[in-house]
Order: sequence, then structure tokens, then C-alpha cells
Amino acid sequence: MAEITDWKARYRDALRDMEHRERGWRDFELALRRLIGRLCRVGTGQSPSIDAALARISHQMQLEGSGPAEIEALSKTLLEAVTANDCPRNRWEASCNAAATLFERLSAGPMPDPTMQALASEVAVADSDEALAKLLMRAAEFARAQAGKLAKEREAAAAMLTRMTQRLEDIATFLDATKADWKNSQDAALGLDQKVMSEVDGLSKAAMAASDLAPLQVVIATRLESIASHVQDFRDKQGQLYQEQMERAEKMTLRVAELENRAQDLSRSLEQERALARLDVVTGVPNRIAFEERLREELARWKRLRTPISMLIWDIDRFKTINDTYGHRTGDRVLREVASCFANRLRTNDFVARIGGEEFCTLLIGTNAEAALRVANDLREAVANLNLQYHGKPLKVTVSCGITSLRDSDLKDDHAIFERADSALYRAKEAGRNMCIAA
Repeated sequence: MAEITDWKARYRDALRDMEHRERGWRDFELALRRLIGRLCRVGTGQSPSIDAALARISHQMQLEGSGPAEIEALSKTLLEAVTANDCPRNRWEASCNAAATLFERLSAGPMPDPTMQALASEVAVADSDEALAKLLMRAAEFARAQAGKLAKEREAAAAMLTRMTQRLEDIATFLDATKADWKNSQDAALGLDQKVMSEVDGLSKAAMAASDLAPLQVVIATRLESIASHVQDFRDKQGQLYQEQMERAEKMTLRVAELENRAQDLSRSLEQERALARLDVVTGVPNRIAFEERLREELARWKRLRTPISMLIWDIDRFKTINDTYGHRTGDRVLREVASCFANRLRTNDFVARIGGEEFCTLLIGTNAEAALRVANDLREAVANLNLQYHGKPLKVTVSCGITSLRDSDLKDDHAIFERADSALYRAKEAGRNMCIAA
């Protein structure tokens, strides 16, 4: 019977979960319909034919009964209108801007998602409808994966909460039993006291009334034997009570230890998730979130100790050309190789992060601007000497760098050091690239 009840409960839970997922997908569909409608409004103004096609699509998106066939037919009409239009560039820019806005909003929040941040940065280098469509497909796949991940995390949290509730109930039961045992022990002690006092009182009265020693001795022996019996019975009951308490305490200790272990596992899992959220998914080095946290830490430490700290901002030269010529997969490989080159040549107390697109930032701890310039040129040359190839042919990659060190004026403006280094980077690129300039 219990198994049937449990099966029914699981079935109801599964139904609720399916209903929740269905509502989620309906909300996702509604959001996509709204996005398409807004994209249609953004794309208006190109030509009357395009405006008419966009108006029909926007109207169709408001109808819940619209299916793939209707949408496909409208898409073909829109494609024909766009092809016939002689100003496709505004449409392309509007589409890219809309996609970038979508990714930026999805990555917004106290803990921005690095995957969405990466997608937002890649929109800037997308050069075709196919490339933009791939980015949107990656976003959709990521959204689906995140939904599945959240569902699993919700199930794990619910299971953990159930176990914790059960353990808390066990603890409450243990405390109630301990309280009852204490009361029983008190009652037993009081009963023993009353019995012993009764025997002593009877013994005293017998001694006062006795006129012959022999009968008195018999009375005393009997009373003492009764007292000993009461005491022994009390000891037996207390021993049994103590044994039961010890068994319950041992079980509770094991359950509490199990709960602590599960709590530690959950804590470690959350810490691992937190660490992963601060890694760039493409290169494996820390992302911008981690960089901003580390910069705040180093600024606070510098205010106390005034140990020199230098910041190096890097940019891969002509990275868009690499993506356009060799493809985004090769571009990602270039990002990984450059990140690895930086990470492998820095000291353990230094820090490197990918802060967006093809930009990296390095913090050199205990290094002034003059020494930082030497380190930067060494790293620049190391990148230029990377043995990168594309289909057996050499692939030349260079980087530019802007360098600065912390100053007293940075105490008033935490962003000043970044702006100086970024300005120096801009000058390095304007001067011809593949160089390092200090500010």
C-alpha cells in the first residue's frame, strides 16, 4: 500500500513538473514571439514592401494558432522583399543590434553569465546572416541547457531539504525522548526516596516498640532487605534507561554526521559552481567578473601596503580579420592559445583574465611601470612566436598592450587605472599594432 501511495505521489510530482516545464516553454515561446514582433518594428522604415512583410509577420506572431507553415510562408515573403530592397545594410545593423541587446539583457544581473557575455561580444564580429543565426541557435541551446540544469538543481535542493527536514524531525524526537527519560528518571528517584524513607520509618517505629532484641533483629533484616531490593530495582531501571539513551544518542550522532557531510557536499558543489561562473568558457582563464573582484581586492591591499601594482590591457590585433578569414572556430583557438601563453609565463601571484571579445587584462603584483613594460614586451614577443597553423599554413598572431601602474589619484577613482591602460592600448594600436605603450 505504501508503495502505491509513493508511486502516486511521484506521478503527481512528475505531472506538476511537466506542467511547470510546459509553462516555461510557453513563456519562452511568448518571449520569442515578442522578440520577433519587436524586431519587426525595429526593421521598419527600409521600404514599403519590407514594412508590409514585417507587419504581416508581427500580426501573425500575435495569433496563438499560427504554425510553422504560416511563419515559413511569411519568412519567404520577407526574404523576397529584403532581396529586392537596395538598402540591406540598415536591416543588418538593426538585426545585430537587436541580437546584441538580447544577449546583454540575458547576461545582466548580479552574476552575469559568461556564455551570454561571450555571445554578446561575438555579435560585433558577425559578418553574415548565417553567423548571426548560429549565435542565436547557440543562445537557444544554452537556454535549454540552463533550464535542464536548473531543473536538476531544483530537484537536488528539494531532496536535500527533505533529508534535512527528516533529520530535524529526528533531532526533535530525540530531544522529546530525552526529556521524557529525564522525567522518568526524576520520578523513579522520587519513588525510591519515598520507599526507602517508608522502610526507615517502619524500622524506626519497630525499634521504638521492640522489647526483645531477637524480634527486632528480624525486623531490621527484613527492612534492610526490602531497601536493598528497592535500590537494586532502581539501579536496574536506571541502567536500562542509560543504555536506551546511549543507543539513541549514538544513532543521532550518526544522523547528524550524515547531515553535516551532505551539507559539506552541497557547500563544495556551490563553491565549484561559483568558481566555474568566474571562468571564461572559451579560454579557461578567469572572466571579467573574476577580474573585477580581483581588482577590488588588489586596490584594497594597495591602499594598506602600497605595494606596486601594474595593469596590462591586451588586444589581439586584427582579430575580426582572423574570424572572417579562418572562421570562429579558429578564432576561439587563437583566444585559447594567447590566454595559455599569458597564463604560463606569469608568476603565481599575478593575474590574467579575458575581459571581453579579444581583450585580456593582466595584473602584475609588486611590479612598477618600468618593469611591467619589460614583462609586456616579453609576453608580446612570446605571442608573436606562437607556432599557430591553419591547414598546415602558418597563422601569424600579434597583440598590442597598454600599461599603467596604480597611483595615489586612483584612490578617488577606481576606474582611472583601467582608463589609462585602455588609452595606452588605443595609442599602441594607432601606432601600428604589435607594440606595448605605457601611460
